[in-house]
Amino acid sequence: MRLTQAFLLVVLVLGLAVVVATLPAPAPAAHADDLKAGEVVTLKGELLDLACYLGSGKTGPSHRKCAAMCAKGGQPMGLLTVDGKVLVLVSSHESEKAYNQAKELCGATVELKGKLMEQKGVWGIEVHEVKEVKG
Repeated sequence: MRLTQAFLLVVLVLGLAVVVATLPAPAPAAHADDLKAGEVVTLKGELLDLACYLGSGKTGPSHRKCAAMCAKGGQPMGLLTVDGKVLVLVSSHESEKAYNQAKELCGATVELKGKLMEQKGVWGIEVHEVKEVKG
C-alpha cells in the first residue's frame, strides 16, 4: 500500500509540474521595437532630462539629482527604454498630474504607462501613470 501511495504522489507532483510549465508567462512590458502609434502601453526605462542626455549623454544614478532639477526647471524629458529607444514625454491635455510626477522621478528607472505618438519618425508618449521601479 505504501509503494502505491508513493507512486501516486510522484505522479501527482510530476503532473503539477507539467501544468505549471505550460501556463502562459505574465505579459512583459512592451518593447520599443513593437510600438504602434495610438496604443496605450507600459514601458520600463530610465526617465531622462533630454538637455543633458542629448548634450553630453548623461544618464544613470550619478546624474539623477541633476536630471530632476533640469526637469523641474522646464527641460524636456524622455524615456530611455530597456531596449535603447528614446521617447519624448508629453503631458496629457486632461491632467498634468502624471507628467508632473515624472518630473520628480527624472533620472530614476520607472514603469511608465501612456499613449504612444509618432510624427515624421519622432516618437513620444503621453504620460498617464508613472512609478519608480528597482533596476
